[in-house]
Amino acid sequence: MSQREQWRNDAVVLDLFEGGHWNPENTISWLCRQGPCVWHELARGFNWGNSGVGPLRAIVEFPDCDRATVMSIFALAGPDYYEDELAGGKKPEVMGESDRMVVAILDAISDGFASGKYMSARYRCVEKPEAWGDYYFKRQSEGRPCRWQLPRRAFEPTEELQHEPAYVLQHDRFLIPFERWRQQAA
Repeated sequence: MSQREQWRNDAVVLDLFEGGHWNPENTISWLCRQGPCVWHELARGFNWGNSGVGPLRAIVEFPDCDRATVMSIFALAGPDYYEDELAGGKKPEVMGESDRMVVAILDAISDGFASGKYMSARYRCVEKPEAWGDYYFKRQSEGRPCRWQLPRRAFEPTEELQHEPAYVLQHDRFLIPFERWRQQAA
C-alpha cells in the first residue's frame, strides 16, 4: 500500500456519508466545533452528486460563515437554473427532494444576507459569482426580480486569503492534511 493510500485510510477525521447515509447529528456537531476555514473547505470540495446537500445547508446557517463560502455554495448550486424553473411556474413542492433541498439552501443564503449574516469575506470564491450577478442584475433591470434577493456586497471582491484548513476534504471525508499526518506517523 502506498503512503498516500495509507493516508486516505488512516487520516480520516469525519466521513460525511459513512455507510452511504448522511448522519446529521454527528456531522453538524463536528462542523459546529470547527470554524469558517473548515466550512470553506467543505464548500470547495463537496460532491454535489452524492446523497444529499444537508452538510451545506448546515454551514450556511452558521453565524460566522464567510461570504466567500456562501457565495461559492450559491454559485455552485446553479441558481439561474432554479430561478428559471421557479419563474416558469414550477413549484418547489413538485420538484424532486434534492432540488427542493438546493432551493432551501438558496433561500437560506438569501435570508442570511437579509438578516446581516456573511459580513466577513476572507477566502476566495470557488466559483466566481459574477455570472450569477450578470444574470441577476439583468433580470432586475428588466423588471423581473429574482426569488433570491442579494445585496451588492454579495458580489464584491473578497480578501482571498490563503486557505489553510485544519482538515482537507477528499471524497466526502475530512482528513488530516497529508504532510501533518506524515509527520505524526513518523
